[in-house]
Amino acid sequence: MVNEIYLSIYTTLDYGDNSNVPHVLMMFVFPTLACLSLLGNTLFIVSIACTELKKKTTGMLLMSSNISSMIQTVASSCIVYYPWLFEQQSLGEHFPCNILIVTYHALAAWSVYLLMFACIDRYISICHSLSSFVLNSQSALKTCIKVVVATFIFSCVLGSPLVWYSALTVIEEVPGVGNITFCYYTEENWYMEIHEYLEMSLYSIIPFIVIMFCNAAIIRKIYFHRAMLESFQNPQNVGLDLTCKRLPHINRAVRLASILLPISILHLVFSGVVVISIILEDAIATTALQKLTLLTVSYNAAQLQAGYYFYANITMCRVYRNLFKKLFCLCRTPVETSLKIFSNSSQPMQCRTNFLELQPSDVIDKH
Repeated sequence: MVNEIYLSIYTTLDYGDNSNVPHVLMMFVFPTLACLSLLGNTLFIVSIACTELKKKTTGMLLMSSNISSMIQTVASSCIVYYPWLFEQQSLGEHFPCNILIVTYHALAAWSVYLLMFACIDRYISICHSLSSFVLNSQSALKTCIKVVVATFIFSCVLGSPLVWYSALTVIEEVPGVGNITFCYYTEENWYMEIHEYLEMSLYSIIPFIVIMFCNAAIIRKIYFHRAMLESFQNPQNVGLDLTCKRLPHINRAVRLASILLPISILHLVFSGVVVISIILEDAIATTALQKLTLLTVSYNAAQLQAGYYFYANITMCRVYRNLFKKLFCLCRTPVETSLKIFSNSSQPMQCRTNFLELQPSDVIDKH
């Protein structure tokens, strides 16, 4: 969930003694992703500690996943801290350290995703527990505010060096702007390109492909259940008995898919922006200013995508797991067969129970 920043932008001023004094030309806003990750994980850890979940195996798994994510943020900073502490300007001399950190970064991120989906139901209860805990306790509210403020300050202090002390390897002249320092696209930094493509695959291309297929399945599900709903509303046309108890569940399922569709499309848009920006940067960017523009777009889209990952997805995570459980089953089941199965409760259907027996809390009905 944390994307490291490998770009530092500096102006280089000549004071007449042939010494280059670097100054910050442009800084990205505080590493938003690090702030979101640390803040979100801290709140979840606090909420787990304040509920009975802390005594259960599920709670320990959740807490471990969030602690792992926080360690991952620290590990990302080490990519910059390690050479800086030893007064090195290039990461090339610390290539093994860099690769180890990248590997840990990827494993930690995917372990968080896997644990989150494995324990998805608990996340919703934790969110509700945290809300009620904060709203019903004055001291708890003050404690959470302190935690949030401390986390924000800590993440800013931790994340700022990602921008300030990135590897300085090659200087490109930008007319009218000054000298800009990049650590990209040089023969000496071939390992950075490997790192870049690895990260692009893990955090952009693979999610892009997965979500694209999920979008197709969600759209099919919407039409599937709307057709089913119309058939139940007009039972004479298909020879089915209208079961009043099933109708709200089907209607809720349609609303469920309608909620998931814009969320997944938003994910697709952010992933697409990141992928396209990186591809264009590699294919058509010829000046430092063009690279700077595309990198800025890519980085900011990654921040939005990460914030979306952590907050928007988790609020709907229980629904997402129910959806993923049904994707292949619903896609393989013809509408006519499913209608007959739904109309006859004595006939078993392997994938029917969990989806049709959704609880009212699964979907917030504003009506």
